[in-house]
Amino acid sequence: MSFQIKDLPYAQFEQLGMSRKDVITMPPQELADLLNGHRSGLISLKIDLGQGMQPILTQAKLSLMRNPDNTLSLGVYPILAKPENTIEATAEQWTKMLKGEPIVKDSRAFNGTIEPHIHQLDKDTNEILSARVSAIHIPNSVNNSPLTPTQKEQLRKGEPIEIKGKSTKESIVVRLDLNETKGFKTVTGEQARELLQEIKPSLDTTQATISRGVKM
Repeated sequence: MSFQIKDLPYAQFEQLGMSRKDVITMPPQELADLLNGHRSGLISLKIDLGQGMQPILTQAKLSLMRNPDNTLSLGVYPILAKPENTIEATAEQWTKMLKGEPIVKDSRAFNGTIEPHIHQLDKDTNEILSARVSAIHIPNSVNNSPLTPTQKEQLRKGEPIEIKGKSTKESIVVRLDLNETKGFKTVTGEQARELLQEIKPSLDTTQATISRGVKM
């Protein structure tokens, strides 16, 4: 999904203290994220409450949404005081989310159906980010390393995978991350080695199960 700069809801931006010039000249990456259908990073806002009242100075993330009449509306995502478990995650799942990890849980989609969703906390706003598993795009390769069908399925389930760098053969951990524009992140170096110590037992169990021919 992408939008044209001429179609932006400038009147709504003005309500947040941003003139047309402010919008057009915002940092290129922020503007590109908005136009490509993603959330922006945190943006400083000045919301005017009217004569005699002090304006509200705050930060929030922004996004664009297409209305039924083809116009655009602005989504505003302020910083929450603390995360709230609004998806009825179990204690174990919530602990993982508080650590910044994604979880997979059956949840109600916008069309009313119950289906698996990836849930993860927004690292900046404390909001819960959610995406249908069936709508998540898994790339064919990461860092020029092709992914096997098994690795793709593991990623789709929210599980981290290990790949090797093409030239250095260094271990790289790949995992879904709804905070990233591309939908996943890669971890290398010492951080990857530490993460591998945590996930290696589960990776070994998965590989052993597959080698025995048991369906996951």
